[in-house]
Amino acid sequence: MGKALTAAEAATAEATPAGATRLVVVGIDVDAQFVDVDPRGDSPGDYVALTHHLFTEAGKRIGRDQARCMLMFRDELYCEANLIIAGRGELIFEGFADDLVPVVGGTGEFKKARGQGRVIPVPNGAKFVFTLFL
Repeated sequence: MGKALTAAEAATAEATPAGATRLVVVGIDVDAQFVDVDPRGDSPGDYVALTHHLFTEAGKRIGRDQARCMLMFRDELYCEANLIIAGRGELIFEGFADDLVPVVGGTGEFKKARGQGRVIPVPNGAKFVFTLFL
């Protein structure tokens, strides 16, 4: 028997539907600023602003992103992000970080993009795995 896949491995291994494009991008932390709103300590409304350098899985730098993630009630994290991929355009998504996040807009190659993706924590950053219909 094979070993059971973690949620992150399962998300990466998901099949791409017919007509869809699979986009996998690795973001490495560049800047992060945590803002603790009252009351002190982890509470709804606290947020972090992030910047990542974006890379292919093979390690080639392809762009950057800007993101903001806010702590909501029930310790859920809601994120909004713009991935700026050099020569291709911008991909915009938002949603709860522990769930599938919908693509809500884009520019350039991603102007008519629709789809969804996962944000998978990795050391010093995040892996973004999207299934897109362009």
